[in-house]
Amino acid sequence: MTLHTTLVLHEWTDPVALHTWFNANVLRVSDKNPVIDQSATHIGNALGQGFDAIFDVDWQEDHTPLVWHDAAAELAWNLKHIPDVFVTEEDAREDAEKTAELYAHYPLGVIKIAWDTSYAFRARHGGAAELHAEFIIRLAKEYLEPRGITFAWQNEFSGEWNEGLTGFEDFGQNGRDAEQWFHTVALPAVLAEADRRRADDGHADRASV
Repeated sequence: MTLHTTLVLHEWTDPVALHTWFNANVLRVSDKNPVIDQSATHIGNALGQGFDAIFDVDWQEDHTPLVWHDAAAELAWNLKHIPDVFVTEEDAREDAEKTAELYAHYPLGVIKIAWDTSYAFRARHGGAAELHAEFIIRLAKEYLEPRGITFAWQNEFSGEWNEGLTGFEDFGQNGRDAEQWFHTVALPAVLAEADRRRADDGHADRASV
């Protein structure tokens, strides 16, 4: 269970240089020789390295605006792979239309940045929401503004898009609510299930002796 924050840049910059700068100056992982996944339209730190966030940057190869959603491709996939007994063709078309309408309100941008951090994250200054707010502010002040680049970012909790450095008040409270839910509801449930499975395995082992 992670907090996923998306940010889109309205103007172009070198995405690889941006990724390198962020790794060095904000995540501070350059000295850890991070394993990086890279293609013609993506660069990101590989999973499982123990960093404060999974950090990805994506773009179109020709630097044109991002395609948030391919409604025709989604509909074709649903019609091909989901059995009629679960979803009729009419239902599939309605779902595709609703999804297309949702993405139609997403902002135009040429580069997408995303961070994922566990709700269990704890640091001196707060939890995952505070961490991602710091990421946005530092990226904006130290890298984007000097280059004349504007941006929007999405509050995952509400789905709302915010232009520039706005919307952090609600974001912080949303994050604190999510962290409380994680620690008081989700985590105890996961641990209880793990205990139950260990107990079941122990009974099975004794029965097999």
